[in-house]
Amino acid sequence: MSGGRYGIFIEATAGSVTGNTVFGSSYGIELGVDGVTVTSNDVYGTGTGIDVQAPSLQASVVENNIIKTASAGNGTGIDPDCTV
Repeated sequence: MSGGRYGIFIEATAGSVTGNTVFGSSYGIELGVDGVTVTSNDVYGTGTGIDVQAPSLQASVVENNIIKTASAGNGTGIDPDCTV
């Protein structure tokens, strides 16, 4: 996936997002709710690599992702806006 505001926007409560390549978007992967596993994705050239907006994480797993070239100066690799 390339360009746009979100490379991948997740609002599902179950499943997995695995093995994707995302580049050139403002947010590489946005995890909006708890429940989905986000693993083994490659995220390049984004403002924020992975943005976790779920209020809390009980079931979701975010691991083994490669995040490169988040915007210099104000980019974020993983932004955990939740309590874990």
